[in-house]
Amino acid sequence: MHTSQVAAVTENRYIKSLRSQIGSRSATATNTELAIVSANPNLDTTAVSRLCSAGVLVLRTESEALSKTLDAGLLADAIAWAATEADVISLTLVGHSMAATIPLDNLVGSPGLLERMQIHSERVNASKLKLKDDFARFVVHPQVEPLLADGVLAIHALFYLQESGGFMKYDFENDDFVPLG
Repeated sequence: MHTSQVAAVTENRYIKSLRSQIGSRSATATNTELAIVSANPNLDTTAVSRLCSAGVLVLRTESEALSKTLDAGLLADAIAWAATEADVISLTLVGHSMAATIPLDNLVGSPGLLERMQIHSERVNASKLKLKDDFARFVVHPQVEPLLADGVLAIHALFYLQESGGFMKYDFENDDFVPLG
């Protein structure tokens, strides 16, 4: 690596986070999984803690749209670093049911239960579409696609249902989210 590349790697906050997480793991941990999650206080106390408990490395992005952070470059560099230097074999994008910006509390008047449920359902569907779009962008990203094509890295998507505390996985072949298990 050239000196400028080394400086870029050491300044990458995502790689710093990965190094820190790897340093606190047992020395025998191999074939690691990496999850990309939007920075969201609700996820930090629920889904992210469950992922960390399962030994998954977690990177939080600033944007609800995970692919926006990927396009900025630092995240893509961290994914490539993780796959080649840190024995990461699996990348999971984590979306959640509260990601879409359709506020329920700012409705005019007092909507009934049916209307509130319909709006909530629209928010969940919009959040799923956002995660599917992010997934599609990650798969073709110039730094991620070769890792997938060479079998160095697998990619998955999980959708966290905050209301129930459960996860759904994205079934790419059927283009649908299905319950885990």
